[in-house]
Amino acid sequence: MTNDNESIKRNLDKLIELFKKFRNNISKEDMPEIEMSYMKNLDLLVSNYELIKDELTDDLVEQFGSPIKDMLSDLVNQLREELGEERKNMPGVEDNIRKIEQALSEKDITNDEINKLLDKRSDLVSKNKNIK
Repeated sequence: MTNDNESIKRNLDKLIELFKKFRNNISKEDMPEIEMSYMKNLDLLVSNYELIKDELTDDLVEQFGSPIKDMLSDLVNQLREELGEERKNMPGVEDNIRKIEQALSEKDITNDEINKLLDKRSDLVSKNKNIK
């Protein structure tokens, strides 16, 4: 299984976990009658995911592609914020990004070096974004 596939599966699991937390934090008194159908759909989504999650093959996950991966990551981050859950950063990521930024500001840097540093920074940001 590739890192991208593992990341997508982790984000799917985390998204469902956050949906459950959201659902448990809302009382029936807080919900108008119109939104009860929304909650029932959310419950259905969670229960259906629980049924199929072990059967998500690598081939199927690979077909999700980058847009789905990005959307999952964004949804997880947005729900974390709304539920007041802090995101964990990879150790040393901020320091490494600062070092890369400092290296990029050097005057005598070549285009090839700039490209390698930008790729490295992008990888760090991407990996940090997908942490559970």
